Amino acid sequence: MIAPGGIARTFAHAVRSATRSTVVAVGSRDAGRAAAFAQEFDIPRSYGDYASVAADPEVEAVYVASPHSEHRDHALLALRTGKPVLVEKALARNEREVHQMFAAAEEANLFAMEAMWTRFLPHIDWVRSRIAAGAIGEVVTVTADHGQSLDLPDAHRLKNPDLAGGALLDLGVYPISFAVDLLGGKYGITRKGLSRPRMQLKICSSATGGRECRVDWKARANSYYRARQIEYGYIYGYARKWGHCPPGQLRSCK
Repeated sequence: MIAPGGIARTFAHAVRSATRSTVVAVGSRDAGRAAAFAQEFDIPRSYGDYASVAADPEVEAVYVASPHSEHRDHALLALRTGKPVLVEKALARNEREVHQMFAAAEEANLFAMEAMWTRFLPHIDWVRSRIAAGAIGEVVTVTADHGQSLDLPDAHRLKNPDLAGGALLDLGVYPISFAVDLLGGKYGITRKGLSRPRMQLKICSSATGGRECRVDWKARANSYYRARQIEYGYIYGYARKWGHCPPGQLRSCK
């Protein structure tokens, strides 16, 4: 495990309580922090750097939980030492970094994946199966909103552009992933406010001709980290509309 922060703590709890896997090593730039984390979760080895985690012969796969700005470099570190990698969402800062990560994984014939946990929720799996069965006809539009009221200090990484802060990579990835998962295919994107508290994004039906999203948009995603939003995802098909409603339930809308 690379970078023992808050999300790594949640992950370590899940591994210990809900899987047959074991965290065998943790690395941090602060050796004391890594040691404290290892003691808390009964992890046998801790390191004051990340390279030692990737090089550890007992490590079979590496989980990257560092800030978004470091995901590419830490994933490549693991892949280049022959280790499959699970990278916390958002996978990277931009498309170029994503391509670099997957190119390295393909070259080494190794597994690499974004840790977008919502794709594996039982009700999302049910939605996919119902759509595949034609329950609402062809999916033509998806809209989704996700917002949280986060009282953050100015020094927090969410407000720091150097750490890839902003609404997009922490919160916006959820409605975007929801839309792309259900739509599939390649789409153009128009966006604004990506490094600000609010993110607005539209996904177009054409990967090249629809980048302005004037009339041919297929999905809309909004996120905001200074205000709690009603968190809904709507899926529109030619036959009917569904509303994806919290807390994890799905209702059919006539």
